[in-house]
Amino acid sequence: MTNKEELQSLNEELMTLNMQYLAKTEEFSQTASDMKNLLDATEIAIIFLDNDLLIKRFTPYVRDIISLLPGDVGRPLAHVASNLRYEHLLRDAQRVLDRLTSVEANIQTTRGEWHTMRILPCRSLDNYINGAVITFTDVTALKQLEAQLQETARFADSLQEAMPQPSVALDAQLRVRVSNHAFAEDFGLVANEIRGKPLAVLSGGAWN
Repeated sequence: MTNKEELQSLNEELMTLNMQYLAKTEEFSQTASDMKNLLDATEIAIIFLDNDLLIKRFTPYVRDIISLLPGDVGRPLAHVASNLRYEHLLRDAQRVLDRLTSVEANIQTTRGEWHTMRILPCRSLDNYINGAVITFTDVTALKQLEAQLQETARFADSLQEAMPQPSVALDAQLRVRVSNHAFAEDFGLVANEIRGKPLAVLSGGAWN
């Protein structure tokens, strides 16, 4: 084979390798784009950290919770201002990396919004820990509903207590959920001690 033929063969090999490289690069770029679109579409606030708790990437919804800008990528999470009424975010993230366990907590922002925070180890394809991922799921509506239900229950209990007639409320298993003092006095019971007990065992089984 002449030098010219060898050079032509080498050029062909280089062109083939270059085309394969370009194809892989395009595939990687498309995968990264698809992943970004998927994360943005979830409407969940997500932060990806490396093993030194440096910010690798985040979804736009994080900005309502932690004041992150595109230029914050690569910065320590500790250097970023937070709107959370929670002082243990960094401690929890480090604990996840140290113990390879998850952490979950319901936390509140300074605006009164509630989020369920989850921190999990982030594993690479070859099963190495390469950081942590933090997610914040908005549960404000659920917390507000819980508060309304608790207020309704307290109001119902106060009405029941104000009734002069004996009154008792049972759950689905016929256990005492709440009773008023008139009920307890009439049957020789102590109102605070019978909560949660089956109706059938009260007063020596008289209700059985």
